[in-house]
Amino acid sequence: LNRDAANGGPTNSNNSTNNTSSGSGGGWGDPHIYTFDGSYYDFQAVGEFVVCKSTVDKFSLQIRQEEYKIGTKRMVSVGTAIAFNTGNDIIFIQANPVKIYVNKKDVSLTFTTGIDLTDGGKMKKNGDEISVDNNKGDKLKVNFRGQYLDYVLSVSDNRKGKITGLLGNFD
Repeated sequence: LNRDAANGGPTNSNNSTNNTSSGSGGGWGDPHIYTFDGSYYDFQAVGEFVVCKSTVDKFSLQIRQEEYKIGTKRMVSVGTAIAFNTGNDIIFIQANPVKIYVNKKDVSLTFTTGIDLTDGGKMKKNGDEISVDNNKGDKLKVNFRGQYLDYVLSVSDNRKGKITGLLGNFD
C-alpha cells in the first residue's frame, strides 16, 4: 500500500463546496462492506484495493487486506492498513504495528489528540478511533481492532456520481 496513494489525477476547476454529507459506506471485520448506495456484501480477498476514488480530483481511499489467522489455519481476510488522500493531504494508518503518517511524516508516537491539515481539515484521535475531515465535507473514521481496522467513509453530496471503487459510485 503506497503512503502516497492516489497522489495525482485531474484537478477540479469547480471550487464550490457542499459541506453536507449523506453518503456513507465502509467495512468492518472480515470485510463486510456497505456501499454509499445502501448495498451490502462480503469481500474476502487479500491485496490492496481502491475503496473510493474521485473522478474529478485527488480524493481517494485505499485499503490493504491480509489473511487473518486463528491458530495455523487461514480463516478470513481483514483490513490492516488504509491510505487516504483528502485532496491535499495523504494519511496512512496501519493496525499492527500501529503506524500513522501524515504527508510522509511519521506521527505515530506524537499524535495524541489532533493535527491540523493543510486544506483546513483536521485529524483527531479519540481512544481507538481516528477521524479525518477535509474542507469539502468528507469524513473518514478508522477504528483500531487489534490486528485489523474498521472504517466508515462519509462523502459530501457534491461527490454523487463522481466516485468509483468498492463502495460504489454514490448515484
